[in-house]
Amino acid sequence: MKVTLIRTGGTIGCLKGDDGVIALSPATDIHLDGFDLDVQTPFYELSERIGVSHYDKLVKAVLSAAADSEAIIITHGSDTLPYTASVLAFALGKTNIPIVFVCSDKPLTEKDASGHRSLKTAAAFIKTRESGVFVSDGNDVHFGVRLLEDRAFEERFFSAHDRICAHVDNMRVDIIEHIESNEKYPPQTVLRPKKILYIKPHPQIDYAAYDLKGFDCILHDTYHSGTADERKLNKFAESCRCPIYLVGGDGGRVYSSKAGFAKEICVIDNITAAALYCKLLVGLNRFGTCEELNRYLYEKQCGEFLA
Repeated sequence: MKVTLIRTGGTIGCLKGDDGVIALSPATDIHLDGFDLDVQTPFYELSERIGVSHYDKLVKAVLSAAADSEAIIITHGSDTLPYTASVLAFALGKTNIPIVFVCSDKPLTEKDASGHRSLKTAAAFIKTRESGVFVSDGNDVHFGVRLLEDRAFEERFFSAHDRICAHVDNMRVDIIEHIESNEKYPPQTVLRPKKILYIKPHPQIDYAAYDLKGFDCILHDTYHSGTADERKLNKFAESCRCPIYLVGGDGGRVYSSKAGFAKEICVIDNITAAALYCKLLVGLNRFGTCEELNRYLYEKQCGEFLA
């Protein structure tokens, strides 16, 4: 099986120095036995430093590799992995091969690094030839667009509502959910920076502190119940000259505060904040009008909606 390994850095591509500091090391070897392996390195960086220029390089590298590979494995840092995986999934659209991200909590020189298990899981999973963009973490395979941001004090990833793609035990793969990607849109081969203001609610939030000049849109997160202070937010929306997208609800319980959001606020439920941020980024690159963008945002593309 011909597999392309794309190395992008992250802890999985680091070494720990004598001073205890973990730093990038391009010389780090990653072994995937039993495959016809082609290794590429479009960039090499800690994931907290990754931005749109890196996404653009990654999309181009994946599209080039996909032309003659049966699967692609991408090594990446954990900090921003939900964003990179989502951007790639939305930018590619329909894929015909498995593309699997792998990260690690420690450098691979340490025997108990999580990356060892995740690499084995990825190696077993790609043999199913399940198409799409995925993340291998431990024994689980997640859909790239459902991954929740890694939380402090935890060394594993979770999917929204625990809706994962597959579980791997002793190299035996159990597919739990299959997703067909939307074929409507071709790959977005060029990604350019867009100005998205990401606001996370907190008590006594002061919307006057935000300078909205030059922003393409606003992504506003919510509390865990899909709520925010609608009185302050509605007043803020009146002064905005760019679209506001509200994310975080599950479409179930609807509190009066959520029901009271102004009509200028576009509420998009049943999707993670990271996935919607990335869908906005790709959509702003794809389309030139707000109408086209909004239609795209509400359309299911690759399993990002959970209901």
